[in-house]
Amino acid sequence: MEKLTTAQQQLVKKMSNDRLRDKLIAAGYDEEIVMDMDREVLQSNYAEILITGGDAKSRVGPTLAGYDPDVEREKLAFEQKKWEAEQKEKRQLAEERRRKEELEFEQLKLKQRELDLQAMRGSEDRDRRESAVIKGELFGDAIHNSAIKMGHDPIELVSFLRNCEQLFDVYDVPASLQAILIRSLLNEKARDYVAKLDPEISGNYQRLKAALLSEFKLSPNLYLERFNACVKTADDTYVTYASKLTGLLDYYLESRKITALDELKNLLVCDKIKSTLKHVCVM
Repeated sequence: MEKLTTAQQQLVKKMSNDRLRDKLIAAGYDEEIVMDMDREVLQSNYAEILITGGDAKSRVGPTLAGYDPDVEREKLAFEQKKWEAEQKEKRQLAEERRRKEELEFEQLKLKQRELDLQAMRGSEDRDRRESAVIKGELFGDAIHNSAIKMGHDPIELVSFLRNCEQLFDVYDVPASLQAILIRSLLNEKARDYVAKLDPEISGNYQRLKAALLSEFKLSPNLYLERFNACVKTADDTYVTYASKLTGLLDYYLESRKITALDELKNLLVCDKIKSTLKHVCVM
């Protein structure tokens, strides 16, 4: 069978013993001899017929009437084409199954990545919440134990905020916690006001600070008036009195954005001129 094509070899191997005997008998082999042949001999003799194209030299007995080698070759060619078509279909089906399995595998991988990402995000969110709670408790204790509470005098808001900001720097308090940490230290009026603010304002320290300063009308003119009107009381030492004056002056200069000596000179001259004008002109 070595000289047969691959397709021919497959066809010979697929044929049953009865069919091989029919082929050999039709080709002119003696029926009694053919019936005694085992499968290997049947396949070998039929392969010889295919190779020789129906040559009767090696066959036993006369060629039977009706056997046509050309017809036999046509049948074989037809069966070969049929077998090749079957093999092609099998390969196509196998390729389709492979592609389907690859697609399903990629979909599973994508789904697993999504699940892993969700799990990671969930873990990060949980860690973030737990971290925020822990940090809030730690910073809250530190600020409450160190900060001064806001007094009833509105102007004390400035010194209160300054003290808080110094502690923010010392303890490196995150900006996201600053507005929350000062609420319990405000006086009652300030807490009531904060409770009415939009969360976007009350949750942002800089915006909350601006809103409080505006609500309590802590303007540059108020700082200057309080500085000029500040007197030493019987309970004040000269040190505490000087501290009050310094604080009020600092608030005033800061509100006027004074950072240089020339600016201070110009401001003092301007204030002196304003003091000589009528009240209507100053307004």
